[in-house]
Amino acid sequence: MAILPALSFIFMAMTLFPSVDKGKPAMIIGMVRQFVFYIPAMLLLPRFIGIGGVYYGSFAIDAVIVLCTMMMVKKEFNCLRGKKDVKNFI
Repeated sequence: MAILPALSFIFMAMTLFPSVDKGKPAMIIGMVRQFVFYIPAMLLLPRFIGIGGVYYGSFAIDAVIVLCTMMMVKKEFNCLRGKKDVKNFI
């Protein structure tokens, strides 16, 4: 529950990237979160830590994804600021 307010940032980022015609980063965020982190963590952590592993694993996964997403969004905004082509916005 502690990371819940930060999850809205992930969903906004997954909307941002397709809106600037870059759907690949949004797809990567979603797939990495589910397939690379959640599935292995939820299969392994409860075996070693117990039921608490589900909660600790979920928090750690979401924290890592939020940090990575923040870096990706910052990089995208820097890229968008550097564009001099104004014709696309008119």
